[in-house]
Amino acid sequence: MSSATAVIAVSVGMLPAFVVWLLVSGDARLEAAWLAPALPLVAVNVFANVLFLRAVTVSPLSLTIPLLAFTPVFAALLGLLFGDVPAPLQWLGIVTVVAGALALTAPEAEGRSLTGLAKAAWAQPGGRLMVVVAALWALAVVLDRESLAYASIPMHAILQVSGVAVVLALVMAARGRAGDLRAMRGAKVLVVASGLAATVALGAQLLALRQAPAGDVEAIKRAIGLAMAVAVGRLSFGEAIDAWRIAAVALMGAGATAVVLGSGAGG
Repeated sequence: MSSATAVIAVSVGMLPAFVVWLLVSGDARLEAAWLAPALPLVAVNVFANVLFLRAVTVSPLSLTIPLLAFTPVFAALLGLLFGDVPAPLQWLGIVTVVAGALALTAPEAEGRSLTGLAKAAWAQPGGRLMVVVAALWALAVVLDRESLAYASIPMHAILQVSGVAVVLALVMAARGRAGDLRAMRGAKVLVVASGLAATVALGAQLLALRQAPAGDVEAIKRAIGLAMAVAVGRLSFGEAIDAWRIAAVALMGAGATAVVLGSGAGG
């Protein structure tokens, strides 16, 4: 299954749950002003999702996934354009989360140095792609928050995931690759499971963006995500957890706490 087909499959799998959410809530609010941030958001999501899958395909996970820790920094900087000004404590928290995330996944071969990780990642084509993905996802978070000022969460989500699926399907058809979509038929369980997981993730993020600045949301999301990755790796695959990793997780937790505690002073 190609990267584009996988993105379409997940997008289609998300639709049923969001449609149910819309019907249950009865909130179908959608204003014309929604189009201004939402249309570029579709393009951003298309590129980000395809590039993400491409990045983890061409390079090791250990040299690509850690670079997503830069997303909250990009998000905070972009949020400044829309009036989200983090307080000093929040800036410290965001930087701490990024440092902890990089320390957690820094390869032993590079002496677990941030400089070594950056050099190793940049030498990989997937590493370079993931830097672009981090920036695109940061922009997506900001555009999501702006879009939610003019549409309900389920309506916004339905239109976004539909837009991503339609755009990618049209691109594949134009390139004579519409037949690739048949691969989804043989992966129905995977489509449903990944769709449900993605629905919960996106729904929770959109709810959070209604109440907090983009940088805060991204910092906390990255901290929890990377910490959970360590826990799941240990419990499910028996991966080693040493003092370095424990310290890194603690550092991320401290950073996330700083982001939350500093939210009252944010702009």
